[in-house]
Formats: sequence, structure tokens, C-alpha cells
Amino acid sequence: MLTTTTNNQEVIDLARVAIDRIGDQLLVSQGHCVNVFLDLYCATNDYALRWAIAERLDDIRFVNVVEADDMRADVCAIVEIATTDDPFACLSVAA
Repeated sequence: MLTTTTNNQEVIDLARVAIDRIGDQLLVSQGHCVNVFLDLYCATNDYALRWAIAERLDDIRFVNVVEADDMRADVCAIVEIATTDDPFACLSVAA
């Protein structure tokens, strides 16, 4: 079995800095969002977390700006995934 690791404190710290930098902005440049997501991506080897980050990167690939509220929500969701013991616990699995 492959093990994955996430430096939860690093993810939390990166998320806190990202949200603080957004401040009260309404829009965030796509480039800034990409940088934040790539920093978060590099902070983990966890496949579920990397998949979630990669999905968000795909979502913003062809836009110039991202709504700040969406960015805040995405960063908070990434922290939630990183700090849970089972990132797939919320999914129902048919037996």
C-alpha cells in the first residue's frame, strides 16, 4: 500500500497567508490563484488533495480573474481535505 503524506501545518499556513492576502478584494487575478494552488499542491503528496487542487486549477485555466469568495471557499475546502483522516469519508460507497 502506498502511503501519502501531507504537512497539515504547511497547508494551513499557506492557506492562512493566501486568505490574508485576498483581504477584502472582490476579484483575484488568475495568476495569483495559480500560484496559491501550486504552493498547496507542493505541500502534499496526498492523492485526494492533489486531485482536488488540480481540478480547481483546471477550472480557472481560461479565466483572467477569480471571484475572491470562490477562492476563499476553495482554499478552505483544501484545508478541510488536508486535515481529515479520510478525505473520501463524505462519499457514499455502495457495498
